[in-house]
Amino acid sequence: MQTAQAPSSIAASYERVTTRIRRTCDRLGIRYSDITVVAVTKTVEVARVREAIAAGITDFGENYVQEGRPKIQAIGRDRGRWHFIGHLQKNKVNSCLDYFDLVHSVDSLDLARRIASRAQQQNRTCPVLLELNLSGETTKFGVRPPDLIPLMEGIEQLDNIEVAGLMTIPPMRDDPDDSRPFFRRLRSLADDLDRRGYRRWNRRYLSMGMTHDFEAALMEGSNIIRIGRGIFGAR
Repeated sequence: MQTAQAPSSIAASYERVTTRIRRTCDRLGIRYSDITVVAVTKTVEVARVREAIAAGITDFGENYVQEGRPKIQAIGRDRGRWHFIGHLQKNKVNSCLDYFDLVHSVDSLDLARRIASRAQQQNRTCPVLLELNLSGETTKFGVRPPDLIPLMEGIEQLDNIEVAGLMTIPPMRDDPDDSRPFFRRLRSLADDLDRRGYRRWNRRYLSMGMTHDFEAALMEGSNIIRIGRGIFGAR
C-alpha cells in the first residue's frame, strides 16, 4: 500500500518538476519565468499548502469552491494566487469570485454573465479562461469548438469580464505525446481569436498540461501547467 508523501518532500518534488520545466524551456528557447506552475491542492490539507508556500510555490488550484474557501481563509488570499480549475456551478459564482483570482473553466454564456455581474458588484474586471472540450467526451465539461465563436461573441457584449485565454484537459493516455494534437488544437483556436480582434479577448494564457503530460503541453505553447500528483504525491 502506497503511503502518503511526507510534507518535507514537497520542496524536493517541486524542484524535480521545475528542473524538468527548465530543461524543456531551454530546448524550446522560451523563458522559464513565463511559465506558471499551478499546484493543485484538491484534498491537500492546509499544513501541506503552507509547506508548499515555504518551498516557493505561489499559485494554487482548487476544484471546488466549498473546499478551497476555508483553505484560503486559513492561509490568507495574499499568500498566493488562487486559481479555480474545476467546474463552476452557477450558484457558487459569488463565493468563487470572493476568493479566487482566475477562473479556468468558463463554458457557457450564462456562467459568463453571472461572473460579469458579480465582478461589477465588486467594481473590478474578472479575468477568466474558456474551457474547451476538444475530445467530445461526455464526461468532460467545456464548450465544443463550433460553439466557441458564438460564446465569445456573447461575452463581447458584457462588461467587467476579460477572456484571458483558453484551457483544456485532453483524454488520459499512457503516452504524453498523444495529448499534443489536443494542445495544438487549443493553440490554433486561440490564434483564431487573436485574428478576430474581440474587445473582451486579451490572450495571456493557455492552461494545458498536468503531471503526466506537461512537457508535451509546453512544446505546444502552454504557459500554465496544473500539477497535483507531481508535487503532493498520490491522493
